Amino acid sequence: EPMVMTTAALIGCGLFAKDVYAKLIHEHSDRLQLAICWSRSQEASTGFVSQHAPSAMAVHGEPGLQQIMDDPSIQLLIVVLPPEAALKVVRAGLACGKHVITEKPVAPTVKEAVEAMDWYRKTGVTTSPRWMFAENYR
Repeated sequence: EPMVMTTAALIGCGLFAKDVYAKLIHEHSDRLQLAICWSRSQEASTGFVSQHAPSAMAVHGEPGLQQIMDDPSIQLLIVVLPPEAALKVVRAGLACGKHVITEKPVAPTVKEAVEAMDWYRKTGVTTSPRWMFAENYR
């Protein structure tokens, strides 16, 4: 039985994305299509794509992030951002019906993490879209 292909966007193209996620995405390319890579800067997103994901589109800045949120083909957001920036993207993605994988910690403070989890539970979307937390050991 063939694997179901999931179309994803990588949000954050920094060192951790290069060191950990590039390899993981490649290893799971039989079921994960990385369609878009986003970073705050054009240089970072195009650099990641050229080195690690030549079939993906590089986008950047707020317009690029909005493009991802508006794209119905993107089913999964892989959020590899610092905790200070990640929650905004997580909430936007879930609100758009996209599944989200994010790194720990999920927020800069325990209070903000608890508030985010409460918000997620109150939305009633704890089965779909799903918010998943990754723990990657190097």
